[in-house]
This record gives sequence, structure tokens and C-alpha cells, in this order.
Amino acid sequence: MTVSAYSATQVARLRELGQYLRQVREERQLSLEDVSARTRIQTRLLRALEAGQVGELPEPIYVQGFLRQYANLLQLGELDLSELDLAPRVTTPPTVRGGQGATTLRPFHLYLTYFVLILGAIGVLSYVLRPSSSVSPEPSPTPTSASSPPPVAVSPSPQVSPTNLPTNLPPTPALTELRVQVDLTGQSWLQVVADGEVVFEGILNPGATDRWTAKKSLVLAAGNAGEVQVRVNDSAPQPLGAPGEVKEVTLTLENPTLPTPRPTPTP
Repeated sequence: MTVSAYSATQVARLRELGQYLRQVREERQLSLEDVSARTRIQTRLLRALEAGQVGELPEPIYVQGFLRQYANLLQLGELDLSELDLAPRVTTPPTVRGGQGATTLRPFHLYLTYFVLILGAIGVLSYVLRPSSSVSPEPSPTPTSASSPPPVAVSPSPQVSPTNLPTNLPPTPALTELRVQVDLTGQSWLQVVADGEVVFEGILNPGATDRWTAKKSLVLAAGNAGEVQVRVNDSAPQPLGAPGEVKEVTLTLENPTLPTPRPTPTP
């Protein structure tokens, strides 16, 4: 995250809050490792948070959640984050023809996909309509014979009635809603935005299970993505990301699948 993502007022306020949290932590004789173990926030992020080093911090939405977790651990109540203005701004997804929800592809990628599909269709059509290039062999001259044998009567072949085959296969039913279930294998901060509205934000402990539905789109953001198992509609559960990874995933009716998590590099 670059410093340009914050105004000078926000940077000053963030450093002021970080110094205040550090002062209270030291008064209560807590180390950064103690805070990290209780909040599941990485130690390097806590250190950057206390020092106001915005260049070392993730997106503002996660910084806001980290501040609240830290303050709750120190029993400081709600912090005044009005000057930071770090709340996520949820924009209305662009409407596509047919009343479906917004797609996760950007316009350029969408147009490129359409262009590739059109080229493929033109290629298949050209192949089907192309006249056969094979040359039929010239017929061999019929040898002249003194006498032709009498024609043999050929009995007509019996017509075989075609087997009744289904001509119209039922179309695959389109999704009408997103159903998401999360199961926690470890503690993690989680935020859920359904159709542009924040429906959950907080810390879930190991063994916790919760469900949400959305008509168009659902955004999951986690501070420890590897401990969040996600089941979308009737699919098998899948981790949101790698252990200790801060990750955000957007699900839509057109693309209700989770991306494959990147393998954690071996130290």
C-alpha cells in the first residue's frame, strides 16, 4: 500500500492512533507477539500500525478492521475513525443485459473474451461450409462385351424407422441467488458484503459456522484466509486463501467459484 492512498490528515491521525495503542499496550505489559496471538494479526502489521507506516499496511478496509480488533483487545471501546474515512465504498455493479448480476471481468477483458468467441465461431463456420477438396476419381471405361446379362431385380430394402431420440435437452437452470457457508478451522477476522451492504464484520473462532445469501454479488474479506473454509451453493468446501494471508474475493451469479489459492512458499 502506498502513502498516496491516504491524505496527510489521515496519515497523521493513523500515527496518532498507533502511538496511543502502543502506549496502552506497553502500560499493560503486552508484547506484540501477545497481541498477534490474540488477534491473529501478523506481528509486522502490528508494528507498522503502531508506527503509522502506511506503506507497509494492506488496503484501508483491513486497516480499519485491525484498529478495531486491537482496541477491543485493549478494552478501549470504539475508536473514532471518522477522520480516517477507511470504510469501504461499495459501488453499484454495472447492469448487464438479461437482469443478471455484475461480472467480475473488467470491460476490456469482457470485450476481449467476446472477440475471441466470435473469431472461434467464424473459424468453425468456415470449416463447416468449406467445399470438399477431395477429387472424385474418373470412372473407368466400361469394357465392351458381346452380350449384356439380363438385369437382376433388386428388392427394395426395408425402411428402418429411426429411433425416437430426444431433440430438445432441458437447459441448465441459471443461478438465482448465491448461498455461502463459512466454517472456521482457526480464528480469523471476517467481513461479508452482500449486494453492496455490509452484513457481517468481526472475529470468528475455530469451529464457528455461518451462512449468508445474496441476489447479485457477495464479497468475502478475511485476515487469515487459510482458516476460512467456504462452500458456495452446493460446491465442496475450499479455503479462501493461504494461511495468514489477507485476502478479498468477490462472487457473482456468473462466476460463483473461488480462485485456486496460491501455495504458501516454503521458508
